[in-house]
Amino acid sequence: YIKAGPYQPILSEYLTSSSKKHPRYFQPSWFKHFSFNPSSRFRPIAFTHSGFSNCGFSNWKKVHDGFNCAFLKHKGKGSNSLHNNAQRAYVDLMNQAQHIEVSLDRQTTQQIAVNCLCLKTSIDVVRWLSFQGCAFRGHDESFRLKNHGNFLEFLSLLALYDEKVEDVLKSAPQNTSYTSSTIQKKILQIYANRVRNVIREEIGDRKFSIIVSEARGESKKEKMASILKFVDKQGHTCLILLWLLPNGTINYKSPITSLLKMYNATSMVLENLKNTASNYSQRGDAHNAYNKLRFFKFIFILHIMKEVLGVIDNIFQAWQSCSQDILNAISLVLTTKDLIQKLEDDGWNEFLKNVISFCETLELDFPDMNAQFIVGRSHNKKEDVTVEHQYRVNIFFATIDTELQELKSMFNEHVVELLTLTTTLDPKEFFKLFDIDKIFILVNTFYLEDISHQEKKCLPYELKHYELDACKHPDLRKISTLSKLCKSLVERGNSVMYPFADRLIHLILTLPVSTTSSE
Repeated sequence: YIKAGPYQPILSEYLTSSSKKHPRYFQPSWFKHFSFNPSSRFRPIAFTHSGFSNCGFSNWKKVHDGFNCAFLKHKGKGSNSLHNNAQRAYVDLMNQAQHIEVSLDRQTTQQIAVNCLCLKTSIDVVRWLSFQGCAFRGHDESFRLKNHGNFLEFLSLLALYDEKVEDVLKSAPQNTSYTSSTIQKKILQIYANRVRNVIREEIGDRKFSIIVSEARGESKKEKMASILKFVDKQGHTCLILLWLLPNGTINYKSPITSLLKMYNATSMVLENLKNTASNYSQRGDAHNAYNKLRFFKFIFILHIMKEVLGVIDNIFQAWQSCSQDILNAISLVLTTKDLIQKLEDDGWNEFLKNVISFCETLELDFPDMNAQFIVGRSHNKKEDVTVEHQYRVNIFFATIDTELQELKSMFNEHVVELLTLTTTLDPKEFFKLFDIDKIFILVNTFYLEDISHQEKKCLPYELKHYELDACKHPDLRKISTLSKLCKSLVERGNSVMYPFADRLIHLILTLPVSTTSSE
């Protein structure tokens, strides 16, 4: 009603008063002359109340009657009269831009915009650093340092190219700057949850495997990688890197061989450092390292690791090769086991001779292998053993036995059988290894829960059609890898015609056969 304004009808003729002798009527000019607006707080009620029939104002002779003017009486004397107060209240009410709640709302809106810009900038930096695999911060981000870590430094860089970002970062309170390590972790956690949800949606109910293995990136440094492997709807073999961690515990062969070659030079450097290092701590570390390096037991173990890793290195290189044939790799596993066993059975004398020769060449001390000492046994029994027995049994044999057990555990009979049977579906060399009987053995031994009893009844007929159709098709015979075959079957529609064969191929592709996936 206030926005609509007072009701002031301009008429050509108004009703006259009840006096016939001196009829009077309302003048439209009075609307401008007497400025007032209705309010229920003021008298007379004719000007402030509705719903009073026959109680309106019609005493028009009182309009220009000096201080007795009805309109002036209603308006009141002085600036603090009821009417004038109401008039000011009306003006204030209509001026909403100056209201407290509007001012607060305007400030709140501005603060929300500032906070959103702060948060958006932090989100962009977190996203870039995480996608690039960069560290967020160092151990010290105090302002006394010139380098405050990647996250804060990146924020500063963005501020140089955006005045709004610069102003916001400078003026934002410390508790709403959205740059703390806690906020960084929360943003990263949100990204992680979104990535996990996407992965779960993409995998659905399909089979998958997780590979945890070493990987060597462009930096040529070994890292421990966790890889999720599955086959998507289009038949593509998908690999998702779950996490990647540095690892000094993987490839020993190269540093061991290098240390043996540069043993004398390394000893000289450590010997020099233990006397010339800049502080006591460094000199102490150099002194301890030098003593351990010159210790015969260290040299002995160094040579054991060289021999053992020299034998098993070929198998690791083979399983990291993209083009490695599974049957050849399995054969290499068997020969590796035989060579390790041969080293344990017949390699001691030659090995010990090489270790002692190494020590003699570099003029290093080594113990008398025939010397005896007493070792404690259970129930207070004691036994005299030689130094040679101690090194041969407790170190040489123990190390080889441990490695042999690891190989047998990693490549046990079931694993070897599984890998051998999977080759029956390999398209290499025009499907020459395709064998329906072996495929049945594969299903009955390893995939009983993946193919129902009813489906197994239909499997031999489908495989016969698959052998005559897919295995003889000129385009499919050009394919040399199982992953390409899977993709081609989907593209050509053969995966619908041969669902069981397609399912088996999917299952085989999820096997963590080669660690080249990690690479």
